[in-house]
Amino acid sequence: MLPAGGKPRQAESDHANTQAIEGDFAHAADPATGGQLSEQPALYESNISAPAKAPDWLVSFVISDRTGGSGKEGTTDSFLPATSAMPSAHVAQGSSEALTQLACFDLLSRDAESSASLRINETQRHIFGCTSALMLIALAQWPGILFLILIFSASLVFLAVAALRLVSIPAGLKIHAQKKEADTSIAPIPDDMLPVYTIMVPMFHEARVLPRLIASLEKIDYPKEKLEIFLLFEEEDHETIRVCEQLVLDDRYHQIIIPPSYPQTKPKACNYALPLTSGDLLVVYDAEDDPPPDQIRKAAALFLGSDEKLACLQARLNFFNWHENWLTRQFAIEYGVLYDLLLPALVSADTPIPLGGTSTHFRTSALRTIGAWDPYNVTEDADLGYRFAARGYGCGFFHSTTLEEANCELPNWLRQRTRWLKGWMQTYLVRMRHPVTFCRTVGLRGFIVFQIMMGGLIISSLVHPLFYLILILDSDSTLTLNPGSGLNFYFTFVLLFGYAATIAAGMVAALMRGRVSLLLSCLTTPLCWLLISVAAYRAVLQLITSPFHWEKTTHGLSRVSREDSA
Repeated sequence: MLPAGGKPRQAESDHANTQAIEGDFAHAADPATGGQLSEQPALYESNISAPAKAPDWLVSFVISDRTGGSGKEGTTDSFLPATSAMPSAHVAQGSSEALTQLACFDLLSRDAESSASLRINETQRHIFGCTSALMLIALAQWPGILFLILIFSASLVFLAVAALRLVSIPAGLKIHAQKKEADTSIAPIPDDMLPVYTIMVPMFHEARVLPRLIASLEKIDYPKEKLEIFLLFEEEDHETIRVCEQLVLDDRYHQIIIPPSYPQTKPKACNYALPLTSGDLLVVYDAEDDPPPDQIRKAAALFLGSDEKLACLQARLNFFNWHENWLTRQFAIEYGVLYDLLLPALVSADTPIPLGGTSTHFRTSALRTIGAWDPYNVTEDADLGYRFAARGYGCGFFHSTTLEEANCELPNWLRQRTRWLKGWMQTYLVRMRHPVTFCRTVGLRGFIVFQIMMGGLIISSLVHPLFYLILILDSDSTLTLNPGSGLNFYFTFVLLFGYAATIAAGMVAALMRGRVSLLLSCLTTPLCWLLISVAAYRAVLQLITSPFHWEKTTHGLSRVSREDSA
């Protein structure tokens, strides 16, 4: 725990803390800069050296941080004075630089092949080059045949994604009933047996929703002496920091100021704060989240009842403003299918899943073991789900729903969806660097589901508008693709099957949550798919031009959240 104004938590021993902290900093990259952080590191070098352990002064600093003692003699004070009841964790210059190095380069130095800092590796570059050359030759010699092969292959992917949604309906319904009964019968754990729990909330320009967030966190049912809450702010975000300093908060809360560095992403901020935490378990929430009060206690009980290979528990996600407009209703339908049907069914089938970006509860030791978050992946938890699987860890689901704010404005929605799709593209490219090894680790079934979930959803988002184009071309008898080709019938079937599967899954998910008014909105899902296709093409462009750019999602726009914050 951080000592400035907060209640210190004594560690079992300084020696144990030293080992844990040195483990945090082991293999931290030092990319030929003499320990100094460059503005934009050379991300495409694979021979980055790694120091054996953290500097002694930094180990001493963090030990002092956790045990309530004084910092290492000769260093500056660890924190600046707080202006409110909450300690303000402005980390001293030396430790700040080291934490930044760790946040940016730890995974890259440990396992460069699992880092999205390199968009494609050398093998993928060769495969892409050879494939492109062959396609150019085929395009020159047999353009019609090449087009048919590509579009037919894409249609099979489209059908596979639809079939997965369809299969998830009976499986998800069965699992929902079983999990609800099992989770509600969890035996309560006495307070003295509960582990220390860390809540981490990374924020950037969230002044509008911060008071609502604090109100939600204050409702959490967990022993105060075993709960630490880290509020992470970017140094340039003066408005949100000022709002936070005006709030009266107890010593569970710790304000961590993230210094400017590249890339400026949510996972980098989480990595920066991770060595300062002392929780056995850790959950990440977004600034607009409203988790139920018993979620953390429930997750702790499930972790205590499982083995060490359970690395993460994903809570369900949905929205408190789901009824606000057409866009939020589409969002609610989509999340219902994903978190109430599809992902629980995949977990039950023992296949890896892409984790959500919030309400992900981690076993902290497992998180540290795999190198924590990838700061260069803009959907960091989707990557984590598959990286856990690649290292032999498992992820689970439990019956607890965190309510978020659904995007209610199209430009904001488009930015968010572009980032999500770009991150999924990054994750797919990373895991396909060594497909045979990944297949052996997760099994053939897990590998096939990964291809459908990640690759399939990306491809289907890109090709969806092309099906309409083909139907238009196929209806024109003056073109090569005329009605006699049979494409009209086939692609009409592909579209109708995809729509039927998605609409059916959406209706079931809506009924599971008692939202009958969403049934009619399910029929307009194909229109939302076209918007997703626009975001997919934006994502491809950004993957090429600005792969690590984090398009900020603005929160607090909903009438519901504004009214609740008033």
